[in-house]
Amino acid sequence: MKNLIIIIFLIIFINKLLFVESTYSSPDTFEFRNGTIYAFAEFGFIKNGSYSMNIKRDKVNSSNYGNMILVVAMCANRQIKYMNNVDPCFFIDPLNFYDFDILERAIYFPFLDGCINHLAISDNFDSITTFNGTIMDQDYYKFVTFSCWNSPGSKTVPMEISYEQINPNHNHLSMEYFYFPNTFLVFLILWSIVAIGWLTNWLLYRKQSTKLHFIISLIPISTIVYLIFTYFFYSYLKRDGDFGWAVYIFNSLIYSAKMIIFLIVLMLISMGYGIMLRDFKSTRFFFVILIIILFSSTFMSSFYTTNSLNLVMLITYLPVPVSIIYMAQFNITYIRTLINGDSVSSNQTNNSNNQNQDQNQNNNNNAQEKELELKRYKSIYYLFQGFKWTMVPYCILTIIIGFVSVYVYFPFVFLLIQQILNFSLFVMIAIIFRLKKVKKDTFYEFFDEETYNNNNSNEMSEKH
Repeated sequence: MKNLIIIIFLIIFINKLLFVESTYSSPDTFEFRNGTIYAFAEFGFIKNGSYSMNIKRDKVNSSNYGNMILVVAMCANRQIKYMNNVDPCFFIDPLNFYDFDILERAIYFPFLDGCINHLAISDNFDSITTFNGTIMDQDYYKFVTFSCWNSPGSKTVPMEISYEQINPNHNHLSMEYFYFPNTFLVFLILWSIVAIGWLTNWLLYRKQSTKLHFIISLIPISTIVYLIFTYFFYSYLKRDGDFGWAVYIFNSLIYSAKMIIFLIVLMLISMGYGIMLRDFKSTRFFFVILIIILFSSTFMSSFYTTNSLNLVMLITYLPVPVSIIYMAQFNITYIRTLINGDSVSSNQTNNSNNQNQDQNQNNNNNAQEKELELKRYKSIYYLFQGFKWTMVPYCILTIIIGFVSVYVYFPFVFLLIQQILNFSLFVMIAIIFRLKKVKKDTFYEFFDEETYNNNNSNEMSEKH
């Protein structure tokens, strides 16, 4: 019985954290300053959208600020920019504070002329006042509020304000997010198809697979998890309007994890993990620091979604694509050197064959080994070339889109372009790094780091 009570309590607690009703369930407390204009809750309305606001003030401490009025309006963004440095209380006759009947009839604020509606509430308003209306012109709007009072005894007045903004068909999404649920669903289907193809390729040639293919598999796995969550996230917002704060944190965590996995996998590929004989143990500390930095900037920018934080994230990310392309080019140069060296060695062996007929058999064997090794190097060379020239346009376009999105507000357009780029990039990576049936030693080899480290340990033991 005790365990059942605990389980019920946890369910109620989690439900309270994750889900809230969209209408007036989670009021925000605003500390109003005398004569300060507040604009908040930006929302993209289409025609016949509606809004509603509940305002509640505690009257217990009304003596602290004397007579007071509160003004609420719904204004388009283009109108709000003209309200900077405006003192709204300048337009109120101080004598009218003592006659609310005159105040409510005579009050006029010229800077609110372009707004849809406004409501002036004097000190005799009820404990809860509702302000609502219908939008007739498609645009982005904000609630605009300010208050004025005639007592110098209090600098701020607490107000509880809750609101609801709805587009037609009971759609709680702002108009720039209308197509988000369907977009995530489409890409979820596309990524699932590609993931099935990648899995099928792995099953067909699983004896050839190594850690590299497992690491690459983290990209579609993390992306599909992210797309599933985000699809339901926006679908629920569209239907019910809001979540508890825990869901927003979880959404940012999933997005950050997906981004980090994506970037780290690309870095490992560019460094030749599983392709080049190299010890990666020495780079683990570097990757830990990199993950912490990238995760912190990604989480902060996705949770708070401010332009300044988005810019910080972009600046933090900028060295990563540069490093990926640089490392890919470094490996290309290194392999080209090996190819040129083996080509010279192969030519020398062929000349030796013509001069020493007695050693033909040994030289032929050496020549065949050199030729196979040369083919393998060329395969690795083309592998890195394909990866590099896949990454170059992707990185350039992603950086451009990132910086433009900080200053231009078209979230759906940028989301669609970035999703297309990410999907196309993985398709190219899947094609380049796919497993396939080939003759022995005629294609690039994949090396496991563990095998490489064991071989090195054995060599060191033999030397000692």
